[in-house]
Parts: sequence; C-alpha cells; structure tokens
Amino acid sequence: MNFKIFLLGILPFLFLSCHNNDFEEEETDENTVLVYMIGDNNMNGSYVSSDMSEMKEGYATIKSPGKNNLLVYVDDYDTPVLIRIKMENGKAVNDTIQRYSEMDSCDADTLKTVINYVKSKFKAYHYGLVLWSHGSGSKPASLAHVKSFGWDQDNNQISSDNATTMDIPDLKTSILSTGISFDYILFDACEMQTIEVAYELKDCADYIIASPWDISVDGGPYDKIIPHCLYNTPSLFKIPSLSSNISSAIANDFYDYYETKGSSDVGIMISVVKTEGLENLAEKTKTIIKKYIDAGESINSDDIFNYDDSNVNYFYDFKSFITSLIKNKDDDYTNNDDYIEWSSAYDNAVPVYLKTDEYMIFISYNDYYSRSTEDYNGLSTYIFNNKNSTKTSDDKYWYIYEWYTAAGWKNMGY
Repeated sequence: MNFKIFLLGILPFLFLSCHNNDFEEEETDENTVLVYMIGDNNMNGSYVSSDMSEMKEGYATIKSPGKNNLLVYVDDYDTPVLIRIKMENGKAVNDTIQRYSEMDSCDADTLKTVINYVKSKFKAYHYGLVLWSHGSGSKPASLAHVKSFGWDQDNNQISSDNATTMDIPDLKTSILSTGISFDYILFDACEMQTIEVAYELKDCADYIIASPWDISVDGGPYDKIIPHCLYNTPSLFKIPSLSSNISSAIANDFYDYYETKGSSDVGIMISVVKTEGLENLAEKTKTIIKKYIDAGESINSDDIFNYDDSNVNYFYDFKSFITSLIKNKDDDYTNNDDYIEWSSAYDNAVPVYLKTDEYMIFISYNDYYSRSTEDYNGLSTYIFNNKNSTKTSDDKYWYIYEWYTAAGWKNMGY
C-alpha cells in the first residue's frame, strides 16, 4: 500500500506551543497526558487491557519519566479508577491513585472532575488529552441509537441502545471550564474528524488528531504513540528541518500499524487539524456556500465522496463537497479564485492526512466490503438538505454546532 502524506503550510515544531497555566517553574513537570477510556461497553475487557499494556510498554521507553506524567482514567464493567503509569524498579507499573463510585463517564461533569484533579496534582507546561471509546462524530446523542462521543452502559446494567453518550458541545464546555488549553486532543474513536467537531473544539486544543471514519477496535498502537506524546516535548510531529522529509509521529504510527495488517483489517484514514486555521476556513466556506448554493436548494451529493455509503448519509468528504459546488458552476474550477482561496485555507487547517489504499464498510458484524480511499481528503462534513439522504429531517440535530452559523448554513435557510 502507498503511504501518502499531504503537507502544506505546516510550521516547524508543531505541538511545541507553550500555554500560560500560571504554574511556578519549580513545581511544574514537562508533560502531562490524560487518557480518558470509556470502556463500559462492548470494548470492555481485552481491548482495554491490551491498550493499557501497550501504554506501559511505551512509557518504559521515554526519557525523564519523573518529569513526564501519564494518567489513565478507566471505566469498564468495574467502577472507574484513575491510574498513574510510573517507573518502579526499572519497570512500568500501574499505580491506582483514585477510585470512584459508579458514575457516568459520558457525563461532561465527570470528565471535568477528572481533568481538574489531574491538573491540580500533575501540573505541567504541556497537556495532552486522549479520548478513547466509541464515537460517531457529529451525530448528536439526541439521535436515537447513535452516539456522539463515548458509550457508557452503567457497569453493563443497561443495553447498548440505552447507553449514555456525550454531545460535543458538552465536551467543549467541560474542557473549557478546566482552564486547560491542550496541546492536542487525540480521538481513538470512530468518525470524530468532522469539521463540526473540530470547529466546536477549536478553543480547547491546538491540534486535533482523529479519523473521519472507523478505527478498528484494536485502536492505536500505544507502545509507539506514548513515547511520541512524552518524548522531551509533547510534539506529535518530529521535524528535523523544513527541507527534510517530515513525518507525523502519531498519525504515522496509526498508518504503519494498519498498513502492516493489510487487507486483514479495516485500513485507516487519519488526519491532523490545526485549530488556529479554522476560523479562516469558516469564512472561506461561508463565501462558497452563499455564492454557489441557492437559498433552500436541495443539494445533489452524487459526486461527493461519502464515507458511509451503506447507511444514512451523515459523513461526506469536506473538500469533495466544496469542489463539487464550484465545479457545478465552473468547469475550470481549479483556476477559480474562490476555489484557490478556499483550498489554501483548507490546506492550512488540515496540514496532514494519511490513508491506506482501502478501508472497510461494515454492513453488519460479518458482512463488509472494501472501498478505495482515493477521494479522501482528511475531514468529513454534514450536508444540509441533501437530495440523496433519506434522513433530511435530521438536519435540525446539527443546529447545535457553531459551524452551522459560522459556515453560513443558517443564513441559507436550512
């Protein structure tokens, strides 16, 4: 399989941004990473324990572990715990530092409580957040039988259909209330790299790493990921110089892991969003939507890459969507000034996206087929009044996102 990296306008030493958290230097460690694992669902058991083992393996290889903190909140079919992975007698071990009574880990207040505790006990110059669970991007929790981020079955006491989930605006509020601006948020959860999610979280982190489509239940290779999170700085990219071949550490780890699996697994599409570039992207998108869509128009999505063509049409490739709008009115779209300006803004906001040649579409547990990733460009979007959707009545669920207004959808009568 080919390894494709698209990198435009990226600055050296990404994730090296220092946030002012008002901590005294002598009391402050270099890095603190919190992994928030909601495994109180069908990912309980081996999937949780396997990734925990990989985290310990990865932590054992880092330099200066005393100045680099790895905290893992685990909620499985047992009551939740907060674990510190630390070195002891030359080995990485689990140290349980907090035990909780049963609580809903998809409640935004629970996440806030955990982050605030970590902030108070493990002050650092740099913070990273890994959100580990099921996910379905910008599909709000208010939609029946779907989840936004997370899936908590109350110690397996309730069915998956009734499991609690967390809406992205609630996730945003929870993070912002802690006062921490994360260097990055990594979603080890399906379908989270949507423009609606990224824009909603733009003030919560400098970078967002996620996939616009499914991530296998095997998740990320944490033995490789953790050293990249905690190796001297929390940089997720290792950039020797501008003229060098630049590789994305975490995204590359995901890619290598799934590319090696080949056709035996689901493949991978993963990207990085630079949140600093999202407001400009919203402005350019608003111009396109106003100019190339008639108010209230039913949008034809026939030529737009749909990540999930076996289900309701919620996840379309964002760049394919914009390209289609302009191309419908200008055959010479690549020389169109609007397209050029929008593409520049997009490339700045989505500097890296990686893909295996194929990925799997699952119709049911044992029924799936492969599709090409040729038209993947790193980020998905919801299309309002989609002519090809059987669920246009669901448009109203996307009104909760800031993107609905910022990108101009609201002004178009949708």
